[in-house]
Amino acid sequence: MSPTAIPTLLIAFALVVAAGLGAALVWDAGGARWRTVLVRVVALLLCEALALAAVGLVANRAYGIYPTWRSMVAGAADSSVTTHTAGELAGWLDARAADGQHAGLVFDWQPPGGGWGLPRPPRISVPPEYFTDRDACLPVAVVLADRTATAGQGGWNDVGDEAARAIARNGDPAVVVLLRLPDRPGAVDRQLGVDLPDALRRDLRVCANRWAALGVGSAAEPALDLVAAHGDQYAAAAVVAGRDNPTNPVLAKAKTIAGLGAPVAVVTGSGAAADGLGVPRTIVAAQPNDRLPAALRWAQDLAPPLLAPSKDVAR
Repeated sequence: MSPTAIPTLLIAFALVVAAGLGAALVWDAGGARWRTVLVRVVALLLCEALALAAVGLVANRAYGIYPTWRSMVAGAADSSVTTHTAGELAGWLDARAADGQHAGLVFDWQPPGGGWGLPRPPRISVPPEYFTDRDACLPVAVVLADRTATAGQGGWNDVGDEAARAIARNGDPAVVVLLRLPDRPGAVDRQLGVDLPDALRRDLRVCANRWAALGVGSAAEPALDLVAAHGDQYAAAAVVAGRDNPTNPVLAKAKTIAGLGAPVAVVTGSGAAADGLGVPRTIVAAQPNDRLPAALRWAQDLAPPLLAPSKDVAR
């Protein structure tokens, strides 16, 4: 049971109520005065600690800060996320194959050419299948968001590796790239459309095409632009509602691209909003931190078999 699960929250608030009732029962317990004071102080401290923990769990669920107990314990000190320069991954991944085949690996990847002006290195999640079947290639899902879109706003959190790992474990196995855009997304059009696929194909056993571009909030239009301009590389697009539902220009572009035959989905927060979108595929995910996983499930389930023969791997 994860720290964001509803049963966890219910248990936390039940403990708060139980502690309050217990404090009321022992408040006027007889005995020496010092003993009464001690019991009251301990009861108050216990109630306050449980109440703070419950409130913290609610905030954690709302903002998606720690999706697992492991990431909550590790916090910012989690050292499993490391940064690697393009071209240096093969040996690093091979040395960690024993760990990777059980839970996959998550790492920050430094693009060539000075990082392309991105606010932070892209974060890559490689699934266990990458290590257990070396004759297979994997499709790629590139997720775009602005520099501030947290899980509570449809995006993800940059602390630790568990957020990326949990997001990527949806649908069939794929390599997931979490990438934050600069304030002027147009400045990295070529990097995302040409340089990123070329560099990633050199570093990982990924399929030459059949990639998907997913855009969160204000990054939805750049994701659609990738499919429109680089359809030979990016075959599908998903628009993920962030703080607000997608704008009319974004929906118009999504319908245009869908009309050209590319799979396009829009993930929104309410059924009422979905009814009026007018796009071929809409997915409803009420909680913001559920929208990106839902979009990834859709993208990763598009074109089976997702594990293709090794001859499809771009060398």
